[in-house]
Amino acid sequence: MSKHITIEELEELKASIQNLASEALKFNRDKLEENFDVTTNNIKFYNLRLKLASMLNKLESDQAKVKKVLFKKLKEDVDFNLSKSSDMNTFIEADDEFQSYSKMISLTKNIVKYIEDVISGLNTKHFEMKLFLEYKKFMAGECMK
Repeated sequence: MSKHITIEELEELKASIQNLASEALKFNRDKLEENFDVTTNNIKFYNLRLKLASMLNKLESDQAKVKKVLFKKLKEDVDFNLSKSSDMNTFIEADDEFQSYSKMISLTKNIVKYIEDVISGLNTKHFEMKLFLEYKKFMAGECMK
């Protein structure tokens, strides 16, 4: 099928996303203005999620094509007399190319799930900032409304 990102490149992408997320999720109590960049970070992660979801759909589509080709080859091969589709699936799932797609799909799903968790964390960062500001007001003796 078509050229895809490799597993190694996905691992590197995952590591860079984790670094980006750790920076985005930090709550700096000394420099409050740095915390208000939540919307920009949300947009970055939403865009990353969209790109990865698109890549995931393409990988799954290509894996289905590979499975179809392998299924056809097994059906036509006279040396194999596989009557059950479960037997054919066993041979298909043992194929290196099919396994490669499975690994990439699994890793991509994990990265998408991680990004969704980061987005959720960024959304709760608003509450953390609000609580911190209310705490600062309370400690300064200001009335809370």
